Amino acid sequence: MLETLRVEQWLVARLKADATLNTAVGGRVYGYVAPAGTAFPYVLFFLSGGHDVIGVGPARIMVDAVYTVKAVGQAGSPATLAPIVDRIDAVLHGSTGGVAGGDGLVLAAMRETPVTYVEVADGMQYRHVGAMFRIWSQGL
Repeated sequence: MLETLRVEQWLVARLKADATLNTAVGGRVYGYVAPAGTAFPYVLFFLSGGHDVIGVGPARIMVDAVYTVKAVGQAGSPATLAPIVDRIDAVLHGSTGGVAGGDGLVLAAMRETPVTYVEVADGMQYRHVGAMFRIWSQGL
């Protein structure tokens, strides 16, 4: 299985397993895009970049991926999302673990840089606050 799919399974499982975060967003954790009509706030993640780590010859040792993980809210101040973002950081930064099905391993996840911006659509403001996490993963 593609390593990024393993990482994404791990992200969903890890974020949804945290009771505090799960309560704050009502279990709304999505990869890449939230379903139309999703209530706010929610957590959204997506692959922002990365590369394969290659050993001697063609052997791929692991993937070094960067994922943006953020809280998305409607209007208001970005500070209203701070408790969610703090919880995302607490759940992911420095964490490791296996992937469901046992066919992969996240070796480490480390926060690299904060992310914050405002999006305007149809006259509404949407706040995006979170961070980019470097995640090292390998298949088993």
